[in-house]
Amino acid sequence: MNPSTLLASLLMVPSLACLAPKLKADFEAGLKRWVGRPVAEFIQIKGNPAEISPRPQGGKVYGFITHSFQPGPRDTAKFANADGTLGEASMAMGGPLYCRLILETDATGTILATRYEGNNCW
Repeated sequence: MNPSTLLASLLMVPSLACLAPKLKADFEAGLKRWVGRPVAEFIQIKGNPAEISPRPQGGKVYGFITHSFQPGPRDTAKFANADGTLGEASMAMGGPLYCRLILETDATGTILATRYEGNNCW
């Protein structure tokens, strides 16, 4: 690798590292802006919730869930078949991604609180 390519790569690493916290902060701020608004508006934009349950103090808890799979680099192994020929096996090294948004509402359907969990929300 030539020196100018190496320098450009090294300069990009800090800028990419700064991107994730900003995306997370923007996501969290956007989610908090829903507090005080009708849950019906959120459903209109995001779609139907995957789960709805009653709150003991009245109102409901809505759960919006997304799932996906992150493909990763492929790991290839070579092996000998029973007949002496060479075989090859390949496996993707990735993992599941999900995000669960939780909204708590009062009896009128006004969002009182928001939270999230998962590894793929922002």
